[in-house]
Amino acid sequence: MGKKHKGNHPDLENGWEKIGEWLDKGGDGVRWSIFRRRQDHSDEWMTYKICANGKAESKANYWAVRKNTGQLGFIKDMAIMRAHRPGLHAAVEEIMEADG
Repeated sequence: MGKKHKGNHPDLENGWEKIGEWLDKGGDGVRWSIFRRRQDHSDEWMTYKICANGKAESKANYWAVRKNTGQLGFIKDMAIMRAHRPGLHAAVEEIMEADG
């Protein structure tokens, strides 16, 4: 068992909105929260933060940036998520797609 890290949830009073949750039933049982915030420079781009509710093995916080066309930016964390937490990755992609 690896080192556990705590999810660092963003401040909802700073423009962040919780848009979804996902429970890892097949893995470590961690519930994940998905947050989003419009970027200051453009309404076309959204920043997403995916955080463990509690502690998760290896990595407890992920970042993604997405344009309203579906184009992703800052894909490093999404690639790590896809490799190590494919169920979470699929859920996050579905939530971001539904979000527009």
